[in-house]
Amino acid sequence: MCPDGLEVRVRLFSDDDLDRLCEIERLSFPDPWPSLEFQRVGRLPNVVFLVAEMDGSPVGYLVAEKHSPLRHGSSGRILNLAVHPWFRRMGIGSRLLEEAEATLNVEEVWLEVRRSNYAAVNFYLKHGFKPVNVVPRYYGDEDAVRMVKRSLASHPRRSG
Repeated sequence: MCPDGLEVRVRLFSDDDLDRLCEIERLSFPDPWPSLEFQRVGRLPNVVFLVAEMDGSPVGYLVAEKHSPLRHGSSGRILNLAVHPWFRRMGIGSRLLEEAEATLNVEEVWLEVRRSNYAAVNFYLKHGFKPVNVVPRYYGDEDAVRMVKRSLASHPRRSG
């Protein structure tokens, strides 16, 4: 539950979310995904696409993909995570990340984040991700920090 008493509900993406998610994306990133990209990834079988909503309206989302098991275990990758600016610092991003980790049920999760996005880097550090390396010009004009969180599959899967 958020500080104002509204409950956050996490559910799977539906096409009805598209306009609101595109708005959140535009408010969150300098190079936003187009609506067709949301539609495309929402239909992929190995993708987990979660939407956080409050009072029936989407306020955040997370897109992750589950990779085929590797020789030494399974992995996933966070492709996109955003929360509407009005609803940040209310635990919504944390809730989305926890739900994604439980749903992916993999041994490790990877992601890339803009090196200059200190709030996001610190968010992931707080959630147990460790920096692995810097990827030069990953975002075209800017470097990314590649991060990983390992040993997730040993955690019991949450329901709900």
